[in-house]
Amino acid sequence: MGAVTAEGVLERFAQVAGLAEEEAAAWETLCADALAELSAQRLDRDWDTAQDGLFCSACAALAYYRYALSAAGPTGFTAGDLRVEDPNAVDRARALWDSLARAAAGQLDGGGFAFRRTR
Repeated sequence: MGAVTAEGVLERFAQVAGLAEEEAAAWETLCADALAELSAQRLDRDWDTAQDGLFCSACAALAYYRYALSAAGPTGFTAGDLRVEDPNAVDRARALWDSLARAAAGQLDGGGFAFRRTR
């Protein structure tokens, strides 16, 4: 199996969420859960490590989507006295997850019916 770790997923999650390392650390369990869930769906447990980056990004995107669904998720930002609200934050998080889930679809069992070649 590849070398994707919960720490690697957390690092990518922090980048996507725009969180400092200390802030992101509070979401370590969320990232570990996303890694565990997607690892269980891997079609080939001995896949090429060249795919690790994509798999790690998919895990981070799933964690980010779940973060966005939480009450603590992104709603906007403040710059001085100006507050900018983002009512589409959850939609964008879902779009990111959907995009990376599609990109990794060949590596993951989506739970649906599929014809596959046997060895």
